[in-house]
Amino acid sequence: MTTLITTLLILVGACLVLAAELRAGRTKEEPMATGEDILVTALVKGREKYVILWTPSHAREVYDTLCRWRDDPELSLTDKDEVRMWTGVQEQLVEEAQETQ
Repeated sequence: MTTLITTLLILVGACLVLAAELRAGRTKEEPMATGEDILVTALVKGREKYVILWTPSHAREVYDTLCRWRDDPELSLTDKDEVRMWTGVQEQLVEEAQETQ
């Protein structure tokens, strides 16, 4: 069961990026913004593994996903966990911005 949950969370993270691209009107023939890195945010909490693959232009979707996971009664992600993961996302955004300067 844990392996299945881990796999599903990884797929959710990958689909998050794809869904955002599709909503933005881009298709697989039209790639994401040139030079945009795919970043990873993860938290291992006991047997649960929370993993999101994302791009800097999709940080809002990452936040929305973290909030959904935090509010899901079947998951053990707490407010503190969500804040810790979101803080990591913000730190990565700052690093990415500094690298592009």
